[in-house]
Amino acid sequence: MILCQLKMLGERSVNQLLENLTISQPALSQHLAVMKEEGLIDCRKVGTSIFYSITDEIVSNVLDALDTRFCQIESDNSSVSECSLN
Repeated sequence: MILCQLKMLGERSVNQLLENLTISQPALSQHLAVMKEEGLIDCRKVGTSIFYSITDEIVSNVLDALDTRFCQIESDNSSVSECSLN
C-alpha cells in the first residue's frame, strides 16, 4: 500500500501517507525505514517534514506493470483503494 501511494501519487510526507492508511504513524515510520534501508525508496527533509519517493527503477517498473491489478486509485477522491496480490 505504501509503495502504491508513492508510485501513483508521487512524493509524499508521512502525514500525507497516513491519510490513506490504517496503520499507526510509528508502524508507517518503521516500514519506511526498512524500505529506505533496502534502497527501494529515498527521502528528503524540508523543514520538519520528510518526503518519501520511489527511487528504485525496478520497483517502479514492477508497479507500472501491475498497476491495473495491484494499485487502484479511486477516481472520486484520488486515494489508494486497493493494493493486493489477488
